[in-house]
Amino acid sequence: MKIYLVLIILIFSLQFQTKADDISEFEIEGITLYDSALKYFSENDLQEDVVDSYTSNKYSTSAIWQSLNEYDYLQLSYKTGDPKYVLQDISGTKRINYNDCLKELDQIEKEISSLYEDNSNIKNNGKISYNHPADKSGNSKVTDIAWIFQNGDLIVIQCYNWQTAFGKKNKFRDSLKIAISNKDIDKWFSHEAYD
Repeated sequence: MKIYLVLIILIFSLQFQTKADDISEFEIEGITLYDSALKYFSENDLQEDVVDSYTSNKYSTSAIWQSLNEYDYLQLSYKTGDPKYVLQDISGTKRINYNDCLKELDQIEKEISSLYEDNSNIKNNGKISYNHPADKSGNSKVTDIAWIFQNGDLIVIQCYNWQTAFGKKNKFRDSLKIAISNKDIDKWFSHEAYD
């Protein structure tokens, strides 16, 4: 697992040094924010496994499981009904035990933050833990660290604890998730997606 996390750090390092103020320079599995998902996948691929746990239909999310190099699966989010599938959020997920993920989060934060220590336009508010909004019992936890760009776009690294009744019922597994997101969908995920 340590090799994988080192690889993640190297990927971040290489992809951010070119233009640290612009999130569009960052890629997950070669995919960038604000591109059309149709550049990478067919419409059939995108419709094959659509996440249906949202209570708001403003955005849709497709899960992609095939032909991935670094992650167990991707989630690609776009405005519902957008014929071009312009990406508003991209996340790559790797399965890892929640406690192991927490141990690695501090190291990843140090590495990524070192890339931005001289850039006052990108803020890191530190590590926070909270209840996952989909689990109304409040037992499923998320711990994350976010880097927020001046325009509100963000990079988030998250650890998910699904060792709960809700997680087991839905067959969710603990994981490490890396996401790049625009500010609007981030607010939607936080305040509307699971109301």
